[in-house]
Amino acid sequence: RMASLDDNSDSEIPALSADVLALVNQVKLEQAEREQAAAEGSALPEEDWQLSQFWYSEETAVRLCEEIAAVCGDLPGEVANVALLSTPTLLPYFKKLEGFRSGRLRVKLFENDTRFGAIHPDEFVEYDYKTPLNVPSSLHSHFDFVCADPPFLAQECMRGFAETIRLIGKPEAKVLVCTGATMEDTVGTELGARRTPFSPSHANNLSNDFASYANYEVNTLSK
Repeated sequence: RMASLDDNSDSEIPALSADVLALVNQVKLEQAEREQAAAEGSALPEEDWQLSQFWYSEETAVRLCEEIAAVCGDLPGEVANVALLSTPTLLPYFKKLEGFRSGRLRVKLFENDTRFGAIHPDEFVEYDYKTPLNVPSSLHSHFDFVCADPPFLAQECMRGFAETIRLIGKPEAKVLVCTGATMEDTVGTELGARRTPFSPSHANNLSNDFASYANYEVNTLSK
């Protein structure tokens, strides 16, 4: 009889070597991780150095989010409102916090880069420190905690951020600022914040000396 197309088909298909099979599986795993990250909104776009964007390292992002959660956990009231000013690296990690998932923590990202509006439309507020008072009136005196990282190490930039922080924060708001060590006097004058023991780090190592400043006694960042 004529041979069937299926005859000896198994023996005619070359088997993948263990190394090639492992590579294929790794590619599939990485693709699945990228798709999951995109679905969760945790994928970050590329840094735009013209906007002076430098993403935090994962350790720094996690520690800052833990600090915010710990401090807000001690605040009275059923809900704590958090503002992230030019700290887009934090938002994906923040949205994984139990407090966010339960509705105890609510967050808004104030950011000039509109790419984040597409990724996080519910949390995004377009913001430019050059027009520091151009903020929706519904967000005036609204936030219990404000975390900020001015993109430029310049007094003009820090003062613009400080104006916004005073506008959107409640009178008793906790304020945490990450910026260069050269800005210590300006941060202290504008926001009454003092340097903490914690120094933020970035995914791409930067030569500048960075520090963090708070207008309260830090909780998890004390060492």
